[in-house]
Amino acid sequence: MRYYLNSIVIIFLSLITYACIRSPVEPVRVKTLREVKPILQELQGPWKRVKGLRIYADIIPAKGTKTSIPVSIVYKHPDTVRVVAISTTGFPLFRINITNSTFSAYMAGKGKYSGSKGDLIRIPLRQGFYFLIDPLVIKELLPFYGLNEKDRFILVEETKGYYLLTQFVSHQEILFPARKWWVQKGGVYITRKEIFPSSYAILYSNPQRAGSLWMPMEITVQKEGKTLFKLKIESLHRDN
Repeated sequence: MRYYLNSIVIIFLSLITYACIRSPVEPVRVKTLREVKPILQELQGPWKRVKGLRIYADIIPAKGTKTSIPVSIVYKHPDTVRVVAISTTGFPLFRINITNSTFSAYMAGKGKYSGSKGDLIRIPLRQGFYFLIDPLVIKELLPFYGLNEKDRFILVEETKGYYLLTQFVSHQEILFPARKWWVQKGGVYITRKEIFPSSYAILYSNPQRAGSLWMPMEITVQKEGKTLFKLKIESLHRDN
């Protein structure tokens, strides 16, 4: 990944950041390239060596029902995800396979279908209850996902308790925000991520160490400020 943080880019990105993205706290200052490298290396380093991750968790809907759905989520390097949910009777409730920017899905009673970025699917919880989500957001559940993408500009701001990392993508010589991370100082772990321009926000809590990795055991997914569901991780296994 290349980081263009010379004075001109810093000024330009700062203007975009303050105009387009509101931070929860007022930024103190923009960090220099020399200061940024150790932060990014500490945040990215352990994840670069991970070839895969298996997560067993419960999906807890925001409202409508107190029923949780057990799921397994398998991440494979570099960009493949498989999600499987089993009903209380032992039959597949839904299955989603995601590769790069496309997905295929099977829903109980609905059959198979496929789509790409921006397409929404209906995730069933139980009879009469569901929520809509872009399946590609499932990849974003991992806090570190997207940090290692090439040809992205990273602006790092420092506040009293956080580093704010804003990632920009260039399109026709214009920079657009792609993601923003809130990185807790001290432990250097991610507490929040926003995805642009989809208005998804992912909140991470109860961080625990898995070897050299910081991993949140509770994940909350929001859309336009409203909670869609929570993911409570029961166990995870790392594939080296």
